Order: sequence, then C-alpha cells, then structure tokens
Amino acid sequence: MLGLMFAPPLQAALNRIKTAAARLLDLVYPPCCLGCREAVAAHGGLCVDCWSEMGFIERPFCERLGTPFERDFEAPGMISLEAAAHPPVFARARAVARYDGATARGLANRLKYYDRLELAEPMGRWMARAGAELLQDADLVVPTPLHRLCGWRRGASTSRRRWRG
Repeated sequence: MLGLMFAPPLQAALNRIKTAAARLLDLVYPPCCLGCREAVAAHGGLCVDCWSEMGFIERPFCERLGTPFERDFEAPGMISLEAAAHPPVFARARAVARYDGATARGLANRLKYYDRLELAEPMGRWMARAGAELLQDADLVVPTPLHRLCGWRRGASTSRRRWRG
C-alpha cells in the first residue's frame, strides 16, 4: 500500500527530469527541419518552405490509385482515366505526397537508401494519416521485403529493421 502512495509523486518527479533532459538536449541539438535542416519549433517537423513544397496529397484523388485530381468533381468514388484504362492488381493505394517534389523525394531517398531512421517516425505518422481509411479495412499490414541483392548492397532492409521494433 505504501508503494502505491508514492507512485504518483515518483512519476511526477520522473516526468520533470525527462522534460528537463529534453530541454537540455534541445540546447545541444536544436530541432531542425527534416528537409533542409533549418531551425523549427519541434523535432520531426518541416519548415514553412519545405512544408509548402512537400506536395501532400489530399482529396480529391483517384479512389483506386490515390493520385490527385486537378479539380474536385464532387462525385464520390471517382477513379482516374489511368486506373480505368489500366486497372491495377490491387483494390486501393494511397501515398503521402507527390514524389515529383524535391522535399518528398529527398526524404524518401534518405530513409530508404541512407538509413536515416530519424525520418521513420514522422514519415510513418504521415503514412498512417494518408492510409487511415485503408488501414481501417485491413486485416494485416505487411512490410514489403527487399530483394536479397539490394539488401546486400545497401547493408540492410529498412522495412525489416523498422518492423522488428
């Protein structure tokens, strides 16, 4: 019973120590933009310029491929001409951002090819948000395996490392 009485004060003290340590660490390693390394308010964020250049995909988009439409047709369930002409083998796909922007491409390449694992958490949050509708209907989420030769050249599989924990 005495241990339970001391648990909240101990937890509060640990939280204060953790907050103080985080602030001290921020003095040594201040938060910077994931895209261009400019100063930002919090770790895992983008500066205004990188955010506006990112090209996040929002509705309206093709319900099958997830590619953005140029304008809103105000009709639910619309698919693109590409999806209609060449139906994919999958039912639906989503992406966080257009890959043609330097920020999105740079972040994806740094995570994939250069083992910049500090990008995994913020990019994972973006992916979870972009695919939330698909994840609700999913029975299972499986990482895409890397071909053995690619893994040997790169040194490891980022998806395997992230899914191991």
